[in-house]
Amino acid sequence: MTTPPGEGPERSASKLLRPGVWRVLGLLVLVLILFAAVFAYEALRARSDLETARTEAHQLQSQLTQGDLTTARSTADRLRLHTARAHSNTAGWLWDVASWTPYFGRDVSAVQTTAAALDTIAQRALPTLIDVANKVDDGTLKPRHGQLPLARIRELTPPIQRAADVVDGPAARLERLDPSSLTSPLGTIVAQVRDRVTTARATLDTVARTFAALPAAAGADGRRDYLLLFQNNAEIRSTGGMAGSWAVLHADHGRVSLGRQGSAADLDRHPPAVAPVPPTVQEAELYGSDLGKQLRDANFNPNFPRFAQMAAGIVGQRTHQKFDGVFALDPVTLSYLLRATGPVQVDGGTSLTAANAPRILLNQAYLDIADPVAQDAFFAEAARKIFTAVVAGQGDQLGVVRGLARGVDERRVLAWSSRPDLAKAIDSTAVAGLLTDPSGPPQIGVFLDDATATKLEYYLRTDSHLTNVSCDGDQVRTTVATTLRSRVPVHKPLPVSVTGPGRFGPLRDMLLNVRFFGPSSGIIQSITVDGKQQTVAGGTAGDRQVAVVPVRLRPGQTLRLRARVSFGPGASNQVQLTTTPGLTSGKDPVSIDGLCS
Repeated sequence: MTTPPGEGPERSASKLLRPGVWRVLGLLVLVLILFAAVFAYEALRARSDLETARTEAHQLQSQLTQGDLTTARSTADRLRLHTARAHSNTAGWLWDVASWTPYFGRDVSAVQTTAAALDTIAQRALPTLIDVANKVDDGTLKPRHGQLPLARIRELTPPIQRAADVVDGPAARLERLDPSSLTSPLGTIVAQVRDRVTTARATLDTVARTFAALPAAAGADGRRDYLLLFQNNAEIRSTGGMAGSWAVLHADHGRVSLGRQGSAADLDRHPPAVAPVPPTVQEAELYGSDLGKQLRDANFNPNFPRFAQMAAGIVGQRTHQKFDGVFALDPVTLSYLLRATGPVQVDGGTSLTAANAPRILLNQAYLDIADPVAQDAFFAEAARKIFTAVVAGQGDQLGVVRGLARGVDERRVLAWSSRPDLAKAIDSTAVAGLLTDPSGPPQIGVFLDDATATKLEYYLRTDSHLTNVSCDGDQVRTTVATTLRSRVPVHKPLPVSVTGPGRFGPLRDMLLNVRFFGPSSGIIQSITVDGKQQTVAGGTAGDRQVAVVPVRLRPGQTLRLRARVSFGPGASNQVQLTTTPGLTSGKDPVSIDGLCS
């Protein structure tokens, strides 16, 4: 069939575009523009509410940490308002459709997930947490004359567990987001919200497990005996310091008391021929075959559960006692507790305060007291007075909790138990002091040990951080940068109890063994000290490479160590840097979002 004159293809197509069709298409375009305008308006409101909620969440965390509960309650109310609006503005079919669009769909879905997660936590978990903080602050959970309020602890355990369960689901959904794939600044907002929620999840899980285990740990079902270790950061060890003093902690139906006290010197005068808890072949290669025989050297091993087992064996052998667990803390933590309890008076007229406790316990006592036995008696008295102030409920109880929490966060407060009920509350939490947690992020460690029996590390300042994080194929590469500074005074008289006997070098020089621990299945490729290449020598701890670098640090000297490390990224978005806590400490999680994914 032939096409009539004037009826070409263009003419045939134009018949389809009659005025009615144009009107329909115009209406569709108008509707799409209106939908886009509504969506854009809701998106702007949601972004504003999320940014405000992020800021208020940070403020709330700070207020709770400082114990400002009045302001915290107001902030929590505003936070719930903004999370509810953000959730409402991002829930609906328009957002669901937009989440499937190319390019912007991932951003839309991330906003929906973040808004819903924050609102769930703010509405269902936050009120419980504020209520618990109030009960701690008003004295509901305060011990009285050494007696813990076990009944009240049991009452609070179910709601705390429910709050932890509420946070668990949103945290898991946020952890599946990849902020590096989102447009800016949304990626930054999502990353910060996710990291805060992840931290809150871990903290709540620890609190819930602690409340659940606390009655049994406090002897509700019968007496429990624990070994309490005081680590001396002035003679540095991998877990913090030489365990110079110890005490037996009794817990019986909620009543907590200190029993026998002693020092490492008491135990080390006659070390056993065979270690009560023998080291493994790997441990003997890294820390020496005498590991486990002397309390002062048992924590060359930075893995606290192993140190705790060895310490319990050493002290238990000499005291003929079996321990249900081991707790460790240091003078810096004691200063955090004194900030809450107020000063304590030690025999001899010394007033220990939050400001002076580290200086007196780590340095001044050695300068003022010449007799080692008298030094040990002073340390024992100080520990007993601070312990008594805490268990008597003296001062600000919420401040005591904050002080202990800060000590845990800085790896200064550590715990281990041989009993399954308490071990369940401890395992996989920060207080466990694990060298590595298989469920956590890749972990790099920098641990320090005094090699000459001095107390010079009171004058040591350290700093470690990760730098030059990059991706090479399926491997993450980073540099561990560690700086060691000696502030040992040159002209000030120092006793032998501080300088050591000087058998291995000049009296005021620090001799340290620096141990770099690579991540699981990682490789320590190279090490330099002040730019000079070092031999990478050491051994292994499980599936982790360990490099040991002996260094000499002279008064006033600064040494800069660099270790180049490579490893697979694993499932986590962070690298965890763990270091020995001295007068300075801290963990340094480094975000590696999107690397090698």
